[in-house]
Amino acid sequence: MNADFASHLDVYVQAVLGKKAEHIVNLGVGKMSSLADAFIVCSGQSNRQVMAIAEHIRTTLKQRGVQALRIEGLKEGHWVLMDYGDV
Repeated sequence: MNADFASHLDVYVQAVLGKKAEHIVNLGVGKMSSLADAFIVCSGQSNRQVMAIAEHIRTTLKQRGVQALRIEGLKEGHWVLMDYGDV
């Protein structure tokens, strides 16, 4: 992973950390998949916390000019998939 992408990825990781997400895993998949360069997987202790984490990620990245291509599962909070293209 080059330094530019690593610093770009740090923006996403910092957004995840903003609401005390747990079990954070950063998977570099760029060499194995054309879908994305990285997956960031994390968890919360409740549906409410999962929704708060996802909403915090969405608003933090939006403030930085990064828009999600697609967000699924946000209303239920059991799981949330946030597609930002390369992450």
